[in-house]
Amino acid sequence: MAPEATASTSRHQREVRTKSGGIKFFKPHSEIPIQFGSYKDITVEHMRDARKVWRPEETVEAGKIFFEAGKINVIGAPQWGKGTILFGLSEIFDELGQGYVFLNGHAQDAPEDVMVESIKEANNLGYAIFFDSFDYLFLDSTAGGRTISRPRQQTRTAAIINALSNVTVPVAITMHDEDWARAFINHALRDQYRDFLDSFPMYHIPLHMQSKESTVKFLAAHNISAQDAEFIIGMPNDEEVVNTLVAQYGDKDIVSSIFDALTAFPILKELVRTSEAERTLVKGRGEEFIEALELAKTNKKAATLKIAELVREAEQKLAFLTVLRRKK
Repeated sequence: MAPEATASTSRHQREVRTKSGGIKFFKPHSEIPIQFGSYKDITVEHMRDARKVWRPEETVEAGKIFFEAGKINVIGAPQWGKGTILFGLSEIFDELGQGYVFLNGHAQDAPEDVMVESIKEANNLGYAIFFDSFDYLFLDSTAGGRTISRPRQQTRTAAIINALSNVTVPVAITMHDEDWARAFINHALRDQYRDFLDSFPMYHIPLHMQSKESTVKFLAAHNISAQDAEFIIGMPNDEEVVNTLVAQYGDKDIVSSIFDALTAFPILKELVRTSEAERTLVKGRGEEFIEALELAKTNKKAATLKIAELVREAEQKLAFLTVLRRKK
């Protein structure tokens, strides 16, 4: 991968063709066939700085598996960054000028003939296939209020997996962890396709960010200044911060868990997130987080307590995410 390459060929400037069911074809900008040895040139720094990938270390690790095997199953709990890794892998294909198609597993109402046609078309074009939330093919028909009939699900799942079994292009899928699967998956249906699933080498996403540099870049992408990012990263080594939290919670284990959470990708993502719905009703957590960081410049104690409160709220929300989704 040329070091001078930039994000100028990112998907935002690629020719995209959209089909029903959230299917998107990204046209290649190179006539040169993909060279699978190219993964050896992928660097964390390039993914982080030029391609603006939020989890660059993990993308490079997953990329090595993907390029070696021609397929990968990215596994993680909700919000851990499965889609982020898929995006990172697609950025590598952008870098190499290769075409690919995105299939959205959440779109359960997408007709199987459209899905199958798209898979076959991608294979004929030599496009890689990125299939997010693949395990929605095995979702229990009653989970979360969904009403797809079991016969329809059987037919749809069989058609899609049969099509994927016959492609020669690279395939990357994502699936949730087993805790999620226990709540939502039709295990008998999934077991029917165990051989197919086992043919994919697995990459389990780690919970925590892998470097200070990547943490700073991720926060910067969400309007957190470098100075504020340094404060967040340095909190465990700041005596005033530590003493404030110990005095507040009286339990060093709780304090340690707060610091630990500040390096966890899903927690950081939750802290910087502010949905449009939140903005119209109440101040969003992302806005509160930025305000707390601004407060740290004049009142570190108050800011520390507010950040700790937001972290614990985010932890509680994520701990019950499966339950919350079940009620949707």
